[in-house]
Amino acid sequence: MNRTFRRPILGVNSSAVLMARIHKAEQMSRTRNLSLGNTAAVQAAHASGDVVTAFIMQYGVDASAEGALRALPIDAQRQVIGEGPLRGLNASALLMSRIRRVQGSLAASAAHPMGPGGMNPPMSAKIAL
Repeated sequence: MNRTFRRPILGVNSSAVLMARIHKAEQMSRTRNLSLGNTAAVQAAHASGDVVTAFIMQYGVDASAEGALRALPIDAQRQVIGEGPLRGLNASALLMSRIRRVQGSLAASAAHPMGPGGMNPPMSAKIAL
């Protein structure tokens, strides 16, 4: 067991200190399990060409984040995954943040068919004086 978890809980909010330690222990356990247990499954998913499944398994994101990623068009999925590893305490939240950012750029490009900075299309009707 790590020395951090054996020390007495000192601080103004002992509940918060304890919860932070629990969260850290869970993250360490999850990281260890992912690196040991799912390595073969992740490699098999990569070998089969299923990059989304490999990415999901590698970082252990929740079902909601997985569903949101799979709901994106293929190019957007590649863009999200192409941003690299999900480094942080909550991989699912990081993935959802990427997905929202990509969805925003998709919506912006759909609203502006000429692309960012393009000229406005000509007005179809003249204004009567």
